Amino acid sequence: MELNYYLSNIEYGEAVLILGSKYNKEISIKGNTVKEFLLQVATERRIIQVIKMLGIQEDILNLNYNDLSNLDVALVVLAYQLLKGKDLVINFLDVLLNYKEEQYLKKVLNKLVHQYKVKLAVFTNNMNFCFHLIDRIIIVEDKEIKKYLSNDFYNLELYNYIDMPEIIRFVSILQAKGKKIDNYLDMSELIKGIYRL
Repeated sequence: MELNYYLSNIEYGEAVLILGSKYNKEISIKGNTVKEFLLQVATERRIIQVIKMLGIQEDILNLNYNDLSNLDVALVVLAYQLLKGKDLVINFLDVLLNYKEEQYLKKVLNKLVHQYKVKLAVFTNNMNFCFHLIDRIIIVEDKEIKKYLSNDFYNLELYNYIDMPEIIRFVSILQAKGKKIDNYLDMSELIKGIYRL
């Protein structure tokens, strides 16, 4: 299905998880340096504005793609997308990131969505990445949008389409056993909640 179709179902300033569909277009970084790659879509002045907005140091512009960390690659792809317009697509960019990098990327994305009012379409199977990022979920079946769900990750209907994260499974088991515990999405908060039981 066309990416524009998904993006037309997203408002500016909204982050949406799209489940049941794959977006396979990869952005390949071409050019000897990051700067040469980004100059394909924008002026140097605009590039510097965007990388500062993303919290990227300017010296990254002189680096070759092979010298970038996984987080830097994700941020350069975001910069490229922002330089082309206000529609962002996260296409499994979170897969190669460690926890700290993933949290940083989420912080950047939240800032872009809520402060700069970009549209964000997320294609991923990593539900942990979506916690505290996604405003709503679109379920796609047979290349058609079938359902819109809120970002209530404790809505068990959601897990007809994707594997349930361990934290949600654990909390659901405790609640089924009669334990009065909140619907936690953060492991450190869950541990504090268990301690208070």
